[in-house]
Amino acid sequence: MVYNSMRMWQGAVDSSLHDGIVSPAYVVVRPVSMTASRFFARLLKRPNLLCQYQRRSQGNSKDTQVLKFEEFAEIEVSIPLFRKEQEAIGSLADALDSLITLHQRERFADLDET
Repeated sequence: MVYNSMRMWQGAVDSSLHDGIVSPAYVVVRPVSMTASRFFARLLKRPNLLCQYQRRSQGNSKDTQVLKFEEFAEIEVSIPLFRKEQEAIGSLADALDSLITLHQRERFADLDET
């Protein structure tokens, strides 16, 4: 998992299936328990968690707020016990996002033709 410490309150968190180098603007974290990364990435973008990130971020304005790892690590979340359930939820959320994106593209293409 990676998150942008200055934009976490906007949902700047995701997972990757690839190994590689990440910008220093991002913090790399691993869950302490076995979780499905796509599920966990979705979980961390929930509106109630975005509010917690904003409350725990330090800085004078939204442009300078930073969510330090120590504060992020204190946030507790509930997850389904079984990894297969997490994977199914993550896959469903990814499929829904793809479907929404497809419909938005079709809609904008229809608008461009008129």
